[in-house]
Amino acid sequence: NRLIRLYFNHKRYKESIPLCQRLTGISPSDKIAHYQLSIAYKGMGDYKGCVGAATKACQVDFADEMCWHIMEKGVLDLDWQRVGTPLRNNCSKRHLEMAQQYLGLGNTILAEYEYKKATRLNPQSIPIRLGLAKYYEKQGALPESIEELKKVVELDPENIEAKDKIEMSWKQKATTVSPLLPDVKKRRVAIIFSAKNPIHLEIDKIAEEIIEELLANSFTIFPVATKNIQTQMDNIGLNTVNNLQEAVQLARSLQASYLLFGEIQEEKGRVCIESQMLSLLGEKLKKEREFLHISRNSDSLTKCLSCLSQDLSNFFPIHGELISSSRTSVTLNLGEKHGVKPSFICDALDPDGHKIAEIEIIAVNNSTSRGIITTISGRNQLSPHNRVSLRKGQVVKVEKKKGGKKEEKKK
Repeated sequence: NRLIRLYFNHKRYKESIPLCQRLTGISPSDKIAHYQLSIAYKGMGDYKGCVGAATKACQVDFADEMCWHIMEKGVLDLDWQRVGTPLRNNCSKRHLEMAQQYLGLGNTILAEYEYKKATRLNPQSIPIRLGLAKYYEKQGALPESIEELKKVVELDPENIEAKDKIEMSWKQKATTVSPLLPDVKKRRVAIIFSAKNPIHLEIDKIAEEIIEELLANSFTIFPVATKNIQTQMDNIGLNTVNNLQEAVQLARSLQASYLLFGEIQEEKGRVCIESQMLSLLGEKLKKEREFLHISRNSDSLTKCLSCLSQDLSNFFPIHGELISSSRTSVTLNLGEKHGVKPSFICDALDPDGHKIAEIEIIAVNNSTSRGIITTISGRNQLSPHNRVSLRKGQVVKVEKKKGGKKEEKKK
């Protein structure tokens, strides 16, 4: 195993294949042996061999998420005819089931991720397209829902359900006026993981790709593309990033303003991700925050990364605009909301960035938020397009007095 990992670290995949094959012959029920062989084939560009070895690893341990990720990489890189439809269907069905499960649990971020994964694996599946269209409809994303329904009609021109939904969606879209998102500059963040796990290889690259996709809709972060990170690593001769100094050098070369550097470990059936956010804006590094995410079982890498992506988006202030205001209430546009809930507090700002009023959020929907003005001063200065900034971690807490009356406090 040590020699195999040494070959992998130096990208000597061709020399590692005989060793991996020998290991699978000695221990055919060892999932790690098949997993390592799939990595070796993938490194050589033999995606058919990669899929075959990863499939055997999945058969040994169906719940191991890493084996599935490697197999899907091979499936997506293979030509449609060469990989065969049944394997694509099996992979896509698995992700469709997970999407429906996450949707039932209310985890919309992971539900969307799984729907998109299923669609990429089997783009001609009508049930998957319909499921994704219904998901977008529930989230209020009508244009995206209509696009998916159009693709269903292209695949099945006689699909009455899709045709009816397109007509209804167009009518709803015509009556719904969505405010324009405020023009907010996102923070350019390089996300780099170091895999401390001696067993699962390429877990760092997989994690970077997953979190990039999870942050695709972030209103506060613009992640540096993983392909750009990998290209830069190839240019400077790095196969893995083993320390913070290398990560900082890599992030600066990609002109990132911030760096999230994380270390992934898997032991005793659990995944642990320790990470830290560093500011690269000055000459001196500044540690902004540390994160720790631990899963309860071995198939929760994606869940850990989902929680981390939400924490990253929430780390930076969410900025938006005031759409309209009355004497006591306002309608706000906070763009893509990550965890914005009633009782959260916003500051309304004048053109110079000075606070003029305080707003408590009382209702949140897919496109706008409603709030009440909690300060008297500055109320008359509010007007459409005033900037608003959501305070992180501060809410209005309702406490009961001894007499039974409610008292509001800021927490």
